[in-house]
Amino acid sequence: MLLLKDNYDNLLPLGSICKLKDNDLEIMVCGYFCANNDSISTYAGTIYPVGIITEKKFLPFNAEDIEEVIFRGYSNELFAGFVKGINLGIKDAKEELASEEE
Repeated sequence: MLLLKDNYDNLLPLGSICKLKDNDLEIMVCGYFCANNDSISTYAGTIYPVGIITEKKFLPFNAEDIEEVIFRGYSNELFAGFVKGINLGIKDAKEELASEEE
């Protein structure tokens, strides 16, 4: 399940490699906000070094599932803008929800 955080400043860039708490596989971040049945996870991953074999073989996971970041992927001002956009969208969504509850 996706939990809306206040910000995603620590979002891992694409290509980041991590080990998850529940297995010994190395997982590479290959996407974000992965829909899986009735929930959405922050990350979509694939097994490293195999990569994406079929379009439906993504591993959904969240930051709290990560045991260790082995390699942090490339990031630049485009990625920083992407993260800023996510943060602004979340802020706007939370403000809108709060105003609807009033």
